[in-house]
Amino acid sequence: MTSYIVRRILGALPLLLFISVVTYAMMALAPGGPAAILGPKGQGISPEAIRRLNALYGLDKPWYVQYFRYMKALVLRFNFGYSYTNNVSVRQQIFGRLPATVSLALGAAMAGLASGSPSDPAGTRRCNPRAEARNAAAGPPPPRRSR
Repeated sequence: MTSYIVRRILGALPLLLFISVVTYAMMALAPGGPAAILGPKGQGISPEAIRRLNALYGLDKPWYVQYFRYMKALVLRFNFGYSYTNNVSVRQQIFGRLPATVSLALGAAMAGLASGSPSDPAGTRRCNPRAEARNAAAGPPPPRRSR
């Protein structure tokens, strides 16, 4: 069982890497950029100020350089970056909202358990004898091959 879980996790890593590269590339290729939205609300920002902000935050570098810098910070320091719209680190935002998220998930699991448990015996009482006879006549399912 442990080897199965390890194989599944190792198989998911390339997929996560691919998704992150495609997402990062799409955001980098989008028109405008993060520096354009940093100006005062409702007012434009001068092209010179955009160039200065791009140089300050490393946004003037190619997208793949920015991506590797982001992944290095994410993997080595668990740093998701900085939210310029909320003026706080993304990690702080995630962990600040984590208690409410966990509470909501646990509440949903409890509600599912409470509604699903009473319906289980009701489903077993309303069995279909014809379908059971048909399945029994077909014989047992074929054995599963081990890997």
